[in-house]
Amino acid sequence: MEHDPVSDAVLNEGARHLLDAHPHVDVDPAHIAALLKTCAHRTLAAGEQLCSEGDPSDALWFLLEGRIRVEKRDLHGNLRQIGSLDAPTVFGQMGIIDRARRSAACTAEHTSMIAIMDRATFRVQVRSLDDLGNALRRLLLSGLTHQMTQGNARLRSLLGSPTGSATALPLGDDILHASGVLEGWASADGPGD
Repeated sequence: MEHDPVSDAVLNEGARHLLDAHPHVDVDPAHIAALLKTCAHRTLAAGEQLCSEGDPSDALWFLLEGRIRVEKRDLHGNLRQIGSLDAPTVFGQMGIIDRARRSAACTAEHTSMIAIMDRATFRVQVRSLDDLGNALRRLLLSGLTHQMTQGNARLRSLLGSPTGSATALPLGDDILHASGVLEGWASADGPGD
């Protein structure tokens, strides 16, 4: 993989934009910029794939510019778009934390700039008690909280909330249990366990 040189000005701007997108992180933008300096940087052309579903999770990514299309294979093996990520954002955090393989394919929708934190750098930074480690942990917590909030909202829309549509789909206990797990009210073992 080729790595592109990135100026301090671009990293400082990327840090400010990341903090604007994660308003509760509450760290100095200089610490985010310094964290971004520990990363490799890459510009993806439109249509260029960053990862495939099933790839090893060996990096955490900071999308500084652009948009990433996210796709998964359906039950028939067809690749289907499940969402997209707009800059600025952090992604790939679940795989690097739990070491699971990539659960989706990521492709640049148009020219996109990413900062790539490899596993070794991630391990050092996430354990560090300095300002960079604090900045990384706070960004991760913000991103994971947002991810859980969005997942819960989607499950509520599928289940039909009391204020939601009267034509909600009748879904089973498994979906209700998944909602409880995401919200922190249930264990992953199963209903009533």
